[in-house]
Amino acid sequence: MSRRSSNSLVVLLHALQGRKLLLELQNDVKVSGKLSHCDEYMNLLIDDAVWQPLQGPATPYPFLFVKGRNLRMVHLPGNLDPAILLDTHIEQMKKQRVTAALDVINKRHERMAKGTSSATAAAGDLGDGLSEACGEQQLGGEGEG
Repeated sequence: MSRRSSNSLVVLLHALQGRKLLLELQNDVKVSGKLSHCDEYMNLLIDDAVWQPLQGPATPYPFLFVKGRNLRMVHLPGNLDPAILLDTHIEQMKKQRVTAALDVINKRHERMAKGTSSATAAAGDLGDGLSEACGEQQLGGEGEG
């Protein structure tokens, strides 16, 4: 989730993922179903959706994509406390960020440890070969003189 969406009410929609919602669209259509995904532009993916125009029959769809600019209103379930839901979701986001940061740090340490051990081994191999080459030259130089 981007920084922009974490500072807006899109966080509420992210917290509602997996729950049944009722949406009102700009063209007076109501859509109900389970919120599967929401992005930072409030584009929504609704599973088991029912498209209900103002006049006419309802049409079920296995999934429905709703562009954020077409969204007029999101009706929250009556038994839901948005403040508690937001607090819980924000805490989960913080934990995920900390976990992700720790994973990055651990991977860097592993790469550095591998790089150090292979660099040390390579330097040791080079050092042994270098000292042998220098020793032969020194011995050869002493023998001639």
